[in-house]
Amino acid sequence: MNYNRRLFFLNWMNENLNDVLVKGLGKKATLEFAELANADKNFYSQLLRVIDKGETTPAMKASWILGTAARLDAQPAQRQIEKLIGLLEKATIGGVQRELLKVLEVVKMNPESEGIFVDYCFKLIQRPGIDVGIRYYCLRILKRALKKYPDLKGELIMALEEIQDWHNAPWKRYITKALNSLHTADRRR
Repeated sequence: MNYNRRLFFLNWMNENLNDVLVKGLGKKATLEFAELANADKNFYSQLLRVIDKGETTPAMKASWILGTAARLDAQPAQRQIEKLIGLLEKATIGGVQRELLKVLEVVKMNPESEGIFVDYCFKLIQRPGIDVGIRYYCLRILKRALKKYPDLKGELIMALEEIQDWHNAPWKRYITKALNSLHTADRRR
């Protein structure tokens, strides 16, 4: 985004951000907004506020922008870890939860924040009514956490056994495969 366009956009957006975060916001615009969020702390903070308000479409689009921004550069998200975890815990919209998981998946956390995040992923994966996409990201995050915290393995196995039949056949096959890999790792020791 060129400088003049960016300046105009930032001035206009201070009052009209929800007018931008609408259905039909495409990948190209999302990528431009993600780059802008990484470059401008104020814009990043505005997106966090939109997510916090919880209006469905603007919150989903804002979280999509932040998810894209984190995959481009995790540093801005790293400065907002506590806020992002708080928003994840507060979020009730599946798309927002999924994008916040994607953001938090790529940042480096201190042990306290990481513990809160991993614990919340366990809660999310076991919560009835959570969609498969959220469970998928939680499982991915928890499997990665096992490398650092192998003592969580038994708890993860129990959680997966509990939720295995909660969704469709592809989900059940995915969980079965994950359980088999966890059990195989035990037998190799």
